[in-house]
Amino acid sequence: MSTVDGRDRRRNGRARRMGKASTDKARRRQAREVAARTTFWHGGVAGLQVGDRLLSPELTNAISVSNYDPIARKNRVYFTTDRQLARAYASLMTEGLGHGALYRVAPVGDTESDPDFPAAGFQARSALILEVEEYDTLLSPSEAGRARQPYTTWDDGRLMWDRRGQMQLNRHMEAYGLNQGHLNRLLPLWATPEEASPILNDHLHRTEARGSAGNRSSS
Repeated sequence: MSTVDGRDRRRNGRARRMGKASTDKARRRQAREVAARTTFWHGGVAGLQVGDRLLSPELTNAISVSNYDPIARKNRVYFTTDRQLARAYASLMTEGLGHGALYRVAPVGDTESDPDFPAAGFQARSALILEVEEYDTLLSPSEAGRARQPYTTWDDGRLMWDRRGQMQLNRHMEAYGLNQGHLNRLLPLWATPEEASPILNDHLHRTEARGSAGNRSSS
């Protein structure tokens, strides 16, 4: 390889790196411009004031969405463009801790999409409180469920609930022989996966026991 070829390759490598850096910088600038035009909401524990900074639970050890969602990052704060979704999380985050509040916030630093709510959720290292929209936010389980319903799916991509709050079938349930009729009959509206699991397991055990008893009587 000639010296000229080597220089050309180094120049091309630098150009590619500079091109990537320019693209990343443009994306960050675009994200900041979008954020400046967007209203963001955060639902959390009450008591914060206008001008306070929302800091990550990694720094504060506060209760956060990361206590409930293993995907959530402890070094981020979360907010959304969906006001009702933020109200739902204000209720969820404060169970047993008093009451929640709804805040209008501005992200501080780079803003990223929240993979749990890619259409409406965002995350950043911190956020500034611009307004305390509600000082005492409390939704009923059905109201909170309705707020999360359009965004909450099983790992196979199917919605977890329909609009009425009826849990929907997923591929794991189908593999065990369950159908939508079983879920409609056995589960209350807006049942959580944690609530549904023992009910469905009990139904499967009873079905298996009846099948075993029938086999013994016919033998």
